Amino acid sequence: MGKSLLKKSIFILSLLAMTSLYSQEKKKHQNNATYKIFKRLDTDHDGVISKDEAKKARKSLIYADFELIDTDKSMTITLKELQIISGDSAEEEERK
Repeated sequence: MGKSLLKKSIFILSLLAMTSLYSQEKKKHQNNATYKIFKRLDTDHDGVISKDEAKKARKSLIYADFELIDTDKSMTITLKELQIISGDSAEEEERK
């Protein structure tokens, strides 16, 4: 009985810690202009911007430069790729 309670306690504490880290990461991104643009263009919320999503965006420079931004040639743009092209990399965010 004691081991079971200990395992459950550790599991619950781990979940709480992960939830806290996720919330901090989300808040950090919410204040970031590149993140806001990415979220607005990712209309199907799959975590990437397709060429079709970029095309549908009004006045989207991302569509015009899609091949340049899509550095891994996956035909999608990730948040990291957009951050790199905008000069707003995750490493820079951590230094702030």
